[in-house]
Formats: sequence, structure tokens, C-alpha cells
Amino acid sequence: MSLNPTIISSLTSLGEILKKYCLDTIDKKNKKLIDEYVHNATNHNKWFTKNNIMFCFKVWSKNLSFDILKKWLSNYNFNNQSKTLGLVLAGNIPLVGLHDIICGLLCNYKLEIKLSGEDSHLIVFCLNYLSANNKLIKNKISIKKHKIENFDKVIATGSNNTGRYFKYYFKNYPNIIRGNRNGVAVILGNETENDLKLLCIDIFQYFGLGCRSVSFIFFPHNYDFNNLLEAINSYKSLINHNSYYNNYIYNKAMMVMQKEDIIDSGFFILNKKKSLHSPLASLNYWNYNDINEVNNFIENNNHNIQCVVSKKFKNSIYFGESQNPNISDYADNVDTIEFLLKN
Repeated sequence: MSLNPTIISSLTSLGEILKKYCLDTIDKKNKKLIDEYVHNATNHNKWFTKNNIMFCFKVWSKNLSFDILKKWLSNYNFNNQSKTLGLVLAGNIPLVGLHDIICGLLCNYKLEIKLSGEDSHLIVFCLNYLSANNKLIKNKISIKKHKIENFDKVIATGSNNTGRYFKYYFKNYPNIIRGNRNGVAVILGNETENDLKLLCIDIFQYFGLGCRSVSFIFFPHNYDFNNLLEAINSYKSLINHNSYYNNYIYNKAMMVMQKEDIIDSGFFILNKKKSLHSPLASLNYWNYNDINEVNNFIENNNHNIQCVVSKKFKNSIYFGESQNPNISDYADNVDTIEFLLKN
């Protein structure tokens, strides 16, 4: 079966309206509509700032172009199956569940969707927009307030704790269960000032709450942190965000009490700790003597790493690109389309 052209048309239309909204070339009616959803989202979730939402819209407007969709989908042989997909969405960053929704629609699934309480406005805007002029999509979408029940396959995303519950609850269904992952950066020592500025995007975009956010960095032995701290300092206005500030103060106090080896920038903490996950307003780092040490760590912890950013390191993406994934980049490196097309 070839892809339904009306679904592709609706997706590209969504991409176009997001692009126009970001460029402020949108008509007054739709601007007022999206403004209301954005306003409600920022009021509902303190981490969904206008800047973070706009950044997210720009990424999606790029990925929902006809040429990019065509290139991505040309790798698959779509079939005529008609099944129901259960979706339990996350809400750690804006529109984080949209990719799974798009994959389900493209594969001709009906969708039973359990929204995250943290991202119930922006996702609803996208669903409403896709459904407004496409009866096919409208008939395929069902939002559940409590739990999803009638489905053939399921994709559920949450924390590691909820992931264990999902694995038990959905054990009798073909499933993709996602938990916590983090981004890792590898510094080689020859990075430019611009490289470090781009790295800061990987660290600070979405306050570091994304699964692709860099939370752990490898530095060469005897690395001079001054240039990095200067780049980090350009984000010092984050301290004005009340919830960020509270996390910074609390996590700093805990690290001081535990006598951890930290570098405090005044609003952000570097903690010398060989651990992937770092608390909000901080990141962990480690010094290496041999690049093989880095290779071994990444290979041994691959199941907990979403992406690696570096200037030149195997299978890495460049600085500044961790929060700008292509639509063909799948969470946890599990091909969602391939999973949905399997009988």
C-alpha cells in the first residue's frame, strides 16, 4: 500500500503553519489560535517557556516538509493493515510524543492516546489541527482520560520507574517501552569558542530535561575549564526562572553536604562524578587519560545513552544538534515505523 497522500498533506500543512508562526507571517486567526495554546501550555507547565516552545516548533516545521517526509518514508514498504496503537505519552519537553503519533498515522493505525499531564495543550493543538480538515485522521484519534484499553500494540514512555510498571502491564502486547536516557558529550581538547557555545545548547535547551540533553561530559586530563565556563555564563539568566533557581540551590546544597568535587558557576554546577544522570542545574563530568576509556564507557552504557555529541568522535553528532533531531532519528534507536509495520 502506498502512503495516503491526505495524511502527508496534513502533516506538511502542520509543518507550514508552525513555520509561519515562528516567522510571524501567520494570519491573524491562526496566530490567535496558537497563541492561546502556547499561553495555556506556559501557564500549565513552568518548564514550557515561550522560548522552548518556539525552538520546538522550529524543529518540527523543518521535519514536516514534504521533501524530508518523502526521503524518510521512502525506506519502508507500507502495508494495508488496520490495527489500533496505544500511546502513553511523556511530557518532559514540548511535543515529545508527536513523533509516535505521526508514525502511527502513517502506518494506518487507529490511535488510543493517553496524554501526559505535562503536555496536554500543545499536543492537543497538533491533533486538532491535523483532524480539522482530514476526516480520515479525525476518525483515527481517540484521547483517553484514564487508561488505554483496546489496542493491538503499545508504545509507552516515562521514567525508569514507570517503565518497569509499563513492562509488566503491557507484557502481553507487542510494545516499545522507553525510560530515562541521557546525552553524553566528548571533549577532545581542540574545540573552538563556537564549539563550546553550541555545546551549551545541548546542555541548557529545555533546561536539560530532554532525553537528548547532555548530562555527562568527558574531558581530557588536565582540561582548562575557563573557556567552557565563559560559554556557560551566557545562560546565567536561567537563574531568574524560579523553579530552576530552587533546583540549583537545593542540588548545590546536597552536593556540598556530601562533599562532592564541584565547580560552581553561580547558577550551574559541574560535578566530578562518573555517572550519566545529573540533577537539574548541573552536569557530571570525568577526565580521561586514554580515549579508549571513553569508548568502553559508552559501549557499556549504550542502553542508557540517547546520543553522543562531539567535534569528532565515532557515531557522534556535532555540538548544538542534540535537540535538533531529524525525523528519521528514533528514540532509543528503535525504529518505530518498522515496529508498527510488523505483523
